[in-house]
Amino acid sequence: MGDSRTQMEIFVGKACADCGQTKAASEYYRHPTNSDRLDKKCTECRKTASRKWKAENRERSRETDRLWRAGNREKSNAHSRKWRSMNRERHLELCRQWNAANRDRCRANHACWNEANPGRLAQWHKQRRTKVAQGPHFSEAEWQALLAVYGYRCVACRVEARYTPEGFLTPDHVIPVCLSGPNTIDNIQPLCLDCNRRKNGRIIDHRTNCVE
Repeated sequence: MGDSRTQMEIFVGKACADCGQTKAASEYYRHPTNSDRLDKKCTECRKTASRKWKAENRERSRETDRLWRAGNREKSNAHSRKWRSMNRERHLELCRQWNAANRDRCRANHACWNEANPGRLAQWHKQRRTKVAQGPHFSEAEWQALLAVYGYRCVACRVEARYTPEGFLTPDHVIPVCLSGPNTIDNIQPLCLDCNRRKNGRIIDHRTNCVE
């Protein structure tokens, strides 16, 4: 009889202990110790409460998350890959923001990877040089003309060439050579060295909103 009553309550709906709205069972998380096997708060109220707690307990929340990821590495990585695939533009924007605020760490990470993977780095450069040598080339005059079009600024972060650590901009292939992108001027965009490294082997066109 008890089981039948519980099933009837789930079918009719359940009132959330927080917002008071009656919602279907699908709007609640499972809770094995409650009589109806459902959480007392609806999903939306539970998420709101969770966000509020994390905002008020940032350090504790970060430590809890770090410990969970350390103990559930595969599950955490799978979740991250799924989120990135579903939120590609948001992920790229967050990466750009973090990279812009942590340039020294970016350089250090890049140098550390190069030092730890000399064979892979050498192989990548060899393959790239081979592909570039086999196809058409843009001229120095075309490159200088392109720099002038964009005001001698990096089209990603907008820093002027003279203010970069190196004092110059680098030609980046919008469609990377490794993805069969041509080595012609219509596939080139000027980037500072940091932005070029961050872009890596991805197809990202920063030119559309940067014409002076």
